[in-house]
Amino acid sequence: MGLRCSADTLLRRLINTPETKQSGAPHVGIDEWAWHRGHCCGMLIVNPDTHRPLVLLPGRDQRTLATWFRKYPEIQVVSRDRSGVYATAAREGAPQARQVADRWHLLKNIGDEPERMMYRYMPLIRLVVRELSLKKSPEPEISVPVASLRRLERLKQHIRKKRHQRWTEVMALHNKGCSFREISRITGLSRVTVSRWVGSGTFPEMSTRPPKRGLLDPWREWLKEQRECGNYNSGRIWREMVARGATGSETIVRDAVAKWHKGWIPPVTTAARLPSVSRVSRWLMPWRIIRGEENYAFRFISLMCEKEPELKIAQQLVLEFYRILKT
Repeated sequence: MGLRCSADTLLRRLINTPETKQSGAPHVGIDEWAWHRGHCCGMLIVNPDTHRPLVLLPGRDQRTLATWFRKYPEIQVVSRDRSGVYATAAREGAPQARQVADRWHLLKNIGDEPERMMYRYMPLIRLVVRELSLKKSPEPEISVPVASLRRLERLKQHIRKKRHQRWTEVMALHNKGCSFREISRITGLSRVTVSRWVGSGTFPEMSTRPPKRGLLDPWREWLKEQRECGNYNSGRIWREMVARGATGSETIVRDAVAKWHKGWIPPVTTAARLPSVSRVSRWLMPWRIIRGEENYAFRFISLMCEKEPELKIAQQLVLEFYRILKT
């Protein structure tokens, strides 16, 4: 802007600017406001027409909100979520106003439902991942020592067992009638996790990450040929790799060749990464797909809907509801 002043000066001028008096509006929107997720610091009331805040009321008390509504009888529409506190306060403080559900929460709710449903289709997600990975060109192969495989498998089984025990505890508490807040306090899990586990109905398996690609991955086939030919000279192998355009350190090659003497099993193909349930549920809704994954998401969902007609119906209902909100 060409202003010759510091950032501190601009902030100081902004803070010292007299606050304009905020009044009511024919249409107001209300929602919780917090510094941190999961904590409620107040109720934020905004003017949806001007996109400006009107007031931040402390806490989440019904009487406080109803008192504020009574000050502005010109309010005709109250846009809110499904909170009973907001509904009761609006009825008491602004009985003349019409209460409507705001579009943001409607879109959020319609996005949450497919995610709860998708937990029942974890076996189908795994099947689709395998089928799509087979259609792709084969990935570079990596070698994994037998001992490492056994240790990793034992560790995975141990983690899964502990996680299953916690899931069983959560479901038992839920069946006894405990609220999500009580279950969260007893188990130490977040309320989001408790809600997701209870809503899934079945034990939610963890997504697995594929091993990271290394500097020698492009050379796996060539190194396999050298090993089969009996060439265990790491120095000679490194010089040939440099002549072919390899970069890096000779130490990497020396370590790899040294492992050939320790009973490594034949190379195994890198497994495709299993997408999370929330990610797959987003793929059902085109407006929530992240840029760059459109093609894979379309093929993934198309294959899932082909194998499970119920998902196709769910996707059609979601899209139809989305069009209604946008028109």
